Amino acid sequence: MNYLPNIILSNIFLALVWISYELLFSKTKNFQANRFFLLGGSVLSVILPWLPLQIKISSQLTTIMALPAFLLKGITVNPSVGAGNPGTALFAFGSLPATIYLIVVILLVTISATQFLRLLIWSKTRPASRWEKHKVVILDKSWSAFSFFRTIYYPAPFEPNSQETGTILEHEKVHANQLHSIDNLLTMIIRILFFYNPIIYLIADKLRLTHEYIADEATAGTDKASYSHTLIRHQFLAPRLMLMHSFNNQSFLKRRLYMLLKTKQTQLAGWKYLLAAPLIGGMILLSGMTSSLLAQVQNKKEKVKETTVGQEKKIEAKEHVKIDEPPMFQGGNMEGFSKWIGENIKYPQKAIDENITGKVYVSFEIITTGEVMNVSVARSANPLLDEEAVRVIKSSPKWKPAQIDGKPASIKMIIPVGFTLDEKKK
Repeated sequence: MNYLPNIILSNIFLALVWISYELLFSKTKNFQANRFFLLGGSVLSVILPWLPLQIKISSQLTTIMALPAFLLKGITVNPSVGAGNPGTALFAFGSLPATIYLIVVILLVTISATQFLRLLIWSKTRPASRWEKHKVVILDKSWSAFSFFRTIYYPAPFEPNSQETGTILEHEKVHANQLHSIDNLLTMIIRILFFYNPIIYLIADKLRLTHEYIADEATAGTDKASYSHTLIRHQFLAPRLMLMHSFNNQSFLKRRLYMLLKTKQTQLAGWKYLLAAPLIGGMILLSGMTSSLLAQVQNKKEKVKETTVGQEKKIEAKEHVKIDEPPMFQGGNMEGFSKWIGENIKYPQKAIDENITGKVYVSFEIITTGEVMNVSVARSANPLLDEEAVRVIKSSPKWKPAQIDGKPASIKMIIPVGFTLDEKKK
């Protein structure tokens, strides 16, 4: 199964979400709408190409690509990958790119699990207090306060009666009550799966900044000047954990202050979000059309395979003989013969230059002495390919002849020899 089109489509959708946000919504103060656009758009980008959604389109697949015949027996010759080996898909399971990808994903999962374990250990081992419905864990680190779900991590000393401490706790409470940690978990998963795509890092940072806008607006109230001073005073080194929210992040500070003091725009700005509908509709349409096209390609391949198998069976049926023991190639079987052909056959250079491919059915007879005789073309592909297939089979070493009624017997056999070229050689 080829998943590359789905992966490419997901990355394209992520880029469209980012571009749309930057062009339309990044300067607006509709923070909740921005939050759901970034999060919902990212999740939709990832899952939409994998949904069994198909939008029927009429297409002539034969004009788009030439589908190769699938051989069940015989040998396939390819000047790039060698005979008998159709090549390994670039992102097939076990290929080098897939192995590297898996290693990086496992590494990122391990790092994330370590961060979660660290928070859990702090929650169990560090002194803790209760504030309203939240657990406050006291840390002996010069960090800004941060939260994860309903747990708030606060640097010592913890002074719950201080107005400034109360402001920070109120800020973190907004994160907890609005379940911003769930957003972070979802984007963390997407970042791990699409670690190679810089767009997802931009989306994740923008979403976290939007969380801070939401908490700032809810906490500051009408006294925005005092709240701004609190933000500036808390210039601690905040940990860069993907799972937590920090009261103060130095890279976000300037933008948070700007958005906090910005005059709220008119309600007309909300009409911009109607422009998201064509984006989502286009993503659904493109995903459905791609899924439909891939399904048509797969159906076409299956039909070609059924036709090819049927043709091979017809040829074999004509030559079928009931024998006690089949002929043996160098003490082995037909797989050994296919391997030998692959080691000795050469793809004609002229055929490569002229992009000639095809499958030749070669008929030959293994006589009672084990020699290969009467080699001929049972079904032609192209004179260049026919000639090379006949040449190599004529040069075959002796076989152990077949046995019929306990005696050596001459047997006529047919083997398909396929010649294929990679796209880059065409």
